[in-house]
This record gives sequence, structure tokens and C-alpha cells, in this order.
Amino acid sequence: MKKGVLILVLLALLIVPVLSLSITSAQTPVTTNNGVTPNPNAGFSLSFSSIDTWSQQCRQALSISTGAKASDITQNQQLGFFQKRLCLWLGGAPSIEDPNNRWLVGETLKYLVLLMVIFLVYSVLKQVNFPEGTTPRVVLAIIVGFLATFMITTDELITSLTSYTALGITFTIFFPIFILGALTLFVATKASPIGIFFQKIAWLIYSLYLFIKAGLLLLAKHYYVNGSYALPAVVQDGKTVLSGTGESLQALFQNFGLLGANGVPAAVSGSDTTITIILFIVAIAVFIIGVKGNDMVITWLEKEKLQSAVEARKNQMELAKADEKLKAEDMMKR
Repeated sequence: MKKGVLILVLLALLIVPVLSLSITSAQTPVTTNNGVTPNPNAGFSLSFSSIDTWSQQCRQALSISTGAKASDITQNQQLGFFQKRLCLWLGGAPSIEDPNNRWLVGETLKYLVLLMVIFLVYSVLKQVNFPEGTTPRVVLAIIVGFLATFMITTDELITSLTSYTALGITFTIFFPIFILGALTLFVATKASPIGIFFQKIAWLIYSLYLFIKAGLLLLAKHYYVNGSYALPAVVQDGKTVLSGTGESLQALFQNFGLLGANGVPAAVSGSDTTITIILFIVAIAVFIIGVKGNDMVITWLEKEKLQSAVEARKNQMELAKADEKLKAEDMMKR
């Protein structure tokens, strides 16, 4: 098993650079209008510099190209392959929403989805022990991973990340719940009081996040009309201006990323009200099960663990008895 995991980790580290070689190329140093000479190896750069150095280079390059805005990362020739993706992560939502970075965002997401599918397929093959041997399983997992993700477009991945569609809800809800559930299972099996306390806090924080997110999305959808917000306004001196409530809503939407320099984000414009209501219901369910019913869940998991241990022990005893019986019959035949 360790050998298979090691092979998959190595492939995860190598697959993105190898694939990128076919779509990136070295660039000739040309001095741009702002006096910056691009890195000749910007098409593919695998540097062993520290993350802090990359971060400084990213901030400097973004400052040169776009001032204070984290945008147009794709066209910035100072940045290498991994530096561009680091800039996307550092820039957050504004860098993702920039149309100039759309292909880079989609490409990065597709690499990550491919790696996740490969790991999941390998785990399943490992559990069913098919095919025999680590190398055939790794090869089959890679083939299945490519086939499973081949028809997924970058636009679909970006939409799922930036909006609350059915696929987006799956990504934003399933993975956190899966991780928190695994944490709860771990602390329940270890019977750690500190672990139990902190996992309960984690469930509480996540449920509050879902409550706030769902509530804000429902509020934003209520005021979203024909591509923009129709916030409460009043007429003063012959001009239409936002009322006190309108200004408060505008500030609220801006602070929580529901209104930016590019207008209304896809999280609002591309989301469905029904899906947002489902998100709110999931938040209630997470609070009831993960927070209010946490002690009951922990007790149930501990009971299941004990029952599994008892069943395993019974199976071992039965196998031992069967083995002794076979040995006794063999001795009698002799």
C-alpha cells in the first residue's frame, strides 16, 4: 500500500508539469511598455524558491501589471507555471472572476479534479484488490481518471466553483462534510476528550458559515434584478440615491464578496434560488446532527466500533477453531 501511495504522490507532482509542456513554451525576452523584461522560461518554471519568495514575486508582478488589482495573471510574463497558480490562490475571488484568467483557472481546476479522481479510483481498486499488483492498479486509475474527466469543460468547473448550482453545491458541501465526518470518526475511535470538543466546535463553525452564506445568497437573490441589484433608493434634490437601508445592503454585499469591481459575481447571478434554499436546509441539518446531536453521534460511533471489534474477534475464533478441526482430522487420517 505504501508503495502505491508513493507512486501516486510522485505522479501527482509530475503530471501537471508534464502535461503543461504541451501547451506552454519558452518566451523570448522582450521589454514591455512598462519596462519589465519577461522571464524567458515563464512558460514553464519549476523553481525551488521558497513560497515566501514566490509570494513576493507574485505581489510585485501584480503591482507592476495592474496596480492593486489581482487580475490578468495569465498575461503576466514574469510569472512561471506554479507562480501563476500561486497568484490565483493569493488573489482569491477577484483573480478568479477576471475574464483574462478564466482559462488558467479552468486549467488548474481540471488538473486538481483529475488528481482527485485518480486517487479515488486507486482507493476503490485497492479495496477490491483488482487488479492484483500496485503498478497495474496505478495505471488503470490513471486511465480511468483521464476518461472520467475528458469531457468536463473548464467552464463547467469554473461555474461550479463560483456559483451555487447543483454541481457547485456538491463541491462546497460534500467535501467539508466528508472531512468533518472523518475527523469525528477518528476522535470517536480514539475517545479523545479534546478531539471530541474541537470537532464539535468545527461542526458549529461550519454550520454557522452555511447559515450566513445561505442567508446572504437568499437576500442577494431577492434584490437581484436583470443583471444588477435593485437596492432601496430615495429621491433627493431630483436625484435617485440609495437609502440608508440600500447603503447598508450595498456595504454588506461588498464585505461578503457579493458585489465587487466586476459587478454582481456568478455566486449570485449563476445560482438557483432552489439550490440556495437547499443550502439553507443543509445548514440546519448540519447544526442538528453535527452540533446538537454530536454526543449521540459519538456514542453511536463508539458502539459501532466496539461491535466491529467483537465481530472481528468472533471471526478470528471461528477461523482458529476451523483450523484446529482440520488439523485434528488430518492427524486422525495419518
